[in-house]
Amino acid sequence: VDTLILENYGFFGGVASWSLGMVMNQMRPGGEERGIVHEKLREKLEAYGSQAVRLTTHQFRVNVDYLKVAILDLFDETGVKYLVHSKVVDVIMKGNQIKGVIISTKSGLTEVIADVVIDCTGDADVSYFAGAPTLKETGNLSP
Repeated sequence: VDTLILENYGFFGGVASWSLGMVMNQMRPGGEERGIVHEKLREKLEAYGSQAVRLTTHQFRVNVDYLKVAILDLFDETGVKYLVHSKVVDVIMKGNQIKGVIISTKSGLTEVIADVVIDCTGDADVSYFAGAPTLKETGNLSP
């Protein structure tokens, strides 16, 4: 499958990459493999040495700088295409289907057409731009 991952910031990994040292919970519940993506990430981090990651029975304690590099290395090794500093600012609709997104980059606005669009913005930006109902305020802080 041809995949293009868009990232608003200059690195991947979400909250885990923003921290000064992150515990990534449930990466190996009960010490068991959770899936191939998690295992590839674990292998990559372990290959960088003991400063990159420490494993417990169910979590990774990750050095965020190694995590950022590990994700990019895995993307490159597996042929995943990606763009950083690419913020979704609108969607391209045909009827009630999302056919792509419009992103803002250092080069300006760009259309990205896709068979499938997956909204991983964390804030439901793509869903909101498409007109789906979204929760804007709960009165409390919540993820």
